[in-house]
Amino acid sequence: MNASLRLVVVAYVFALSIIGIAAECFSEGFTIQKGGEVVLADGGLPLFYDFEINAAIKGNRNVAGVGNASWGVSWRDKRGVEIMRVALQWGNDYLGDPFDRRFLRISAGSISTDGEYHQILSRDFYENVGLFEDNNCLTAECDGEHIRLWVGSGAQCYAGEVSVASDAHSVVMWSNRKLNVDFMAYRSEINPADALITGAVIEDVEEYLRDSHDLVEGFWCFLDRDTDTRWADIGGNYKLAIVKHGLFTSIDSGVSSNGQRPIYDILLMGGAVVNGKRWNNGMVKGYLYGTIFENHYNLEWFDSMMESMGGEVSADITDGVILALNFPIYHATMRFSKEP
Repeated sequence: MNASLRLVVVAYVFALSIIGIAAECFSEGFTIQKGGEVVLADGGLPLFYDFEINAAIKGNRNVAGVGNASWGVSWRDKRGVEIMRVALQWGNDYLGDPFDRRFLRISAGSISTDGEYHQILSRDFYENVGLFEDNNCLTAECDGEHIRLWVGSGAQCYAGEVSVASDAHSVVMWSNRKLNVDFMAYRSEINPADALITGAVIEDVEEYLRDSHDLVEGFWCFLDRDTDTRWADIGGNYKLAIVKHGLFTSIDSGVSSNGQRPIYDILLMGGAVVNGKRWNNGMVKGYLYGTIFENHYNLEWFDSMMESMGGEVSADITDGVILALNFPIYHATMRFSKEP
């Protein structure tokens, strides 16, 4: 591969990931020589990304069993050590037999610290794939927890999914034969959690609330719900902390479309179930905005997928001890009781 092309691709993806903008890169019409590599993404991987590589390998002939010709991608840690690999290979069921069939095999596996390969996934495809020196498109889609894989020539065949390698820092394309790459595309998306992270830890919140005389502030624990599961369901038995806006967040966060600033921040202190691996304690779960009515607030609430529930949601505090979050469009109410 042309060295200048490699540098452009790497620098483009890396620079965009630094400034937090959804990154995209596209390259086409180049060749990787035997043993060559191309970096798709480096400098730390975002939670959400996908890539497509459409390529044809040379020296891919009929063999008894599975041949040696192979290309694919690997995930590497900060030191550049391979920790996970996806590979495409080709083979024949019964070479020389009238019932012999040619297949493409896609496999995935992890690599332990001692360098041993542990297979996680293996699928053989006989149709809708390039079986000799034809193009095949390898597609991977990461949602933060799993990587889903497709392969095919024309129509894409779903191959399965593997868990994300938590220490992965880069993605690298490789080939053990000459590889003609028709195109390579990579895209990443902004992590919605970034806007909700505060850095607050429960000890800091506890220390602040011990001296607070504000009746709204405090820890609030899930009490009950009134929901229609045809419309919505709760994402966990949440424990929340309500604190004055800006204590643990940026003063400019949570500003509504009409320019109103929150009065209080709602911080998650535990209990997330749906998408729970992405919710950390101390993250913003919502904002409370003032209204002309006492103990009644406009609410911005972030659902389990970290998306705002939109307008027409509100919160009410009764007798200083019951917090009700109201989602009329979704036919749902959640109630919380205040810890003494």
